[in-house]
Amino acid sequence: MLVRPLPDTRGSGIVTDQREGDMVEHDDLDAVLAACPSCDGLGLQLDSCPEAHVDDLDACHRCEAGNSPSLCRYCDATGMVCAQVVISVVNVDLATVASTQVVAGAHPPRRLVDGGWGFDCRAIAAELAGEVSVYGTGDADEIIPLPREYHPDLPVDDRHELEAAAIATAAQRSRWRIRQAFPISASLTKRAQTSNCDCLGGQTPAKADTCHNCHGLDTGHGASITLAQPTRSSSPRVRPWTLDHLAQIGFGLGLRLDITCRMSTADGVDDPVWTMTWSPTGTVVTPAAPDGVTDFDEAVRLAAGRLNEAPNSMFSRGELIPVPRQTVPPIVGVRRAKAVLVALARQGSCDAVLCQLSAGNCSISLCTGRYVELVSRGSDLEAAATGIGL
Repeated sequence: MLVRPLPDTRGSGIVTDQREGDMVEHDDLDAVLAACPSCDGLGLQLDSCPEAHVDDLDACHRCEAGNSPSLCRYCDATGMVCAQVVISVVNVDLATVASTQVVAGAHPPRRLVDGGWGFDCRAIAAELAGEVSVYGTGDADEIIPLPREYHPDLPVDDRHELEAAAIATAAQRSRWRIRQAFPISASLTKRAQTSNCDCLGGQTPAKADTCHNCHGLDTGHGASITLAQPTRSSSPRVRPWTLDHLAQIGFGLGLRLDITCRMSTADGVDDPVWTMTWSPTGTVVTPAAPDGVTDFDEAVRLAAGRLNEAPNSMFSRGELIPVPRQTVPPIVGVRRAKAVLVALARQGSCDAVLCQLSAGNCSISLCTGRYVELVSRGSDLEAAATGIGL
């Protein structure tokens, strides 16, 4: 199987193999197709037959070998999957995103400590982190090991085939790995030492044993001092999410934020119920499930919490994930989303109001049952709301 490299959308747009200079077009799906690791490319899986007996296979009425075939659900019985892993790093404070894809030929494998070869996702994530100036991106699932027979001196087609097989196996665990981190400046925490520096349990230490705040003093009771030091926080920072900030990050990932507002008449009070979900840009309009929360800020927070995992299930295994390009469009009118959608929902002419936000596009629809009526569209929410007089 010939596997060629895909383009890297972060740079000039073309990835060249480090040895042979092979190049492919941006939408070349065939270049990253590999045999399904679950069924070895057969499209079928052999499951143990429940009616078979270990000692007496002839007693099975369904098969003669003790197992029965079934369609492979992982690859939808096609026998092929997309050998692609996308890594995105998000600067949570600035809402900037850097992304790349791990496909055959896109990144040079590194020598592992056990003598083999593999793709170091930690190093790839660290490079992306530098592009958006963040600190502490996690392990990004660390290493994608290559088969033992892999060696950089193999012919390019053989190398790419082995790389694709390893990436396809890693993609079973996670195809799109999003890491949220905070700016480097936020990791510089001010650590203050009190006048009673307890570097040795309150005892008077020798000069050589004193901490850096007490160095040069005769005792361990140094004056109060404040130093800025890069440290890893023992507990992750929690950002008070806002809708405009959340939408900006979604835009950077190439995603669409779907906001559904329904009016609840529980206890005789009309309260808006909010549901916020993520979808790939350009997909079919579908209203969200009726469950949700009455607190708008809580709905925003829940959508932020799903941002890391939701994109991983948006694309089928045989579908190429479009590598996100960094986009920073102006956020106009997003903060009025709550008021606009509540005003429409309270008119009582529909079951729910659906607002779909993506980069450079916003649509507002009225949903009744499964029927969705588009009532306004604009380049942003402010333009869409103005179009219906709100």
